[in-house]
Amino acid sequence: DHFRVCLTVRDDSSDCAAIHPDATHTGWYGETLCVLMEVVEPVLQWAPDTAAMLAQRHVTAHVGCRSSIVFTAADQSQTIGTQDANGNYGVTFEAYGDHILERAEVQATPATNPSATPVNWTPQRGEEGREFELCGVARDEFGMRALGLTCRGGPRDGERCGGIRSDDQCGDGGVCEHTSCVMVRVARCRYCARAGDSLTSIVREYAMDMNWLRLWALNGNRNPEWGTGLKNPDMVAEGTAEQHLFLGVTYRVKPGETLQGLAQRFRTTVKSILMLNFDVDDQHGVQAGGELCILPCSSFDTAAAPPLIGGAAATTLSKEEEEDRPGMMQ
Repeated sequence: DHFRVCLTVRDDSSDCAAIHPDATHTGWYGETLCVLMEVVEPVLQWAPDTAAMLAQRHVTAHVGCRSSIVFTAADQSQTIGTQDANGNYGVTFEAYGDHILERAEVQATPATNPSATPVNWTPQRGEEGREFELCGVARDEFGMRALGLTCRGGPRDGERCGGIRSDDQCGDGGVCEHTSCVMVRVARCRYCARAGDSLTSIVREYAMDMNWLRLWALNGNRNPEWGTGLKNPDMVAEGTAEQHLFLGVTYRVKPGETLQGLAQRFRTTVKSILMLNFDVDDQHGVQAGGELCILPCSSFDTAAAPPLIGGAAATTLSKEEEEDRPGMMQ
């Protein structure tokens, strides 16, 4: 908005009253001077790293590891009469996301420009394979404008809502929605070891009938994803790349496959599969196209398992089965 402010000076002498048109009984009036004042509107923008995160729409988190999701926003309004676009307002941030915020730590910061706010969250066992939405809203320090709220429907469809979330701002039929959101995906078959963890303790936590040597086979060599391998099976170093452990391999279910069939094929048990996939139950089974975490050869019951490849009673796999063998990572 623009405001016009005018000033006129005068003295307190009445000696020239009626002699000059600018002279009155209350004094001599000088020339009127006016100034046009403009209130600069905040121009809120996400920082490049935050904008890239929001464009990707997904962030990966791992059970046991603290994930720090940082939202950074800035006011880039320009100072009148200059080319300076460093902003004129402090910026605040507010996070939204019911499930994540139940345990998350949001480091509140005062109104600064730019403003960077970390949302720290540690996934727990049982959340593997699930996705949770986390949204953010940045506002100027006076609540005039907001970043992350957009009208859907109504006469202002696609426009930003104001500083306070209200459907009324969007007109008839419009809804003010959160639009700066990411889906936090908790990875399957991954676990972040805690201080004092060993492969034996991790095996006992996830399935009592598993052998720690199977985890060593998955994590003992150089890990191309995390950049290093596990050095000591009796003590996993917290705060290093080796604390990111594989619990198995990921496998995409094909049409017609069942838990019992997969357990037999990979020489494991239904119990072991369920222990590694909390979003699956034996009553509803598995869905084609879905992912499972499987630790092959984690069953000592070999009677029901297919014969070893290359053995006296070897099972011949089709070309399709050979191509679909699960890899270490997917």
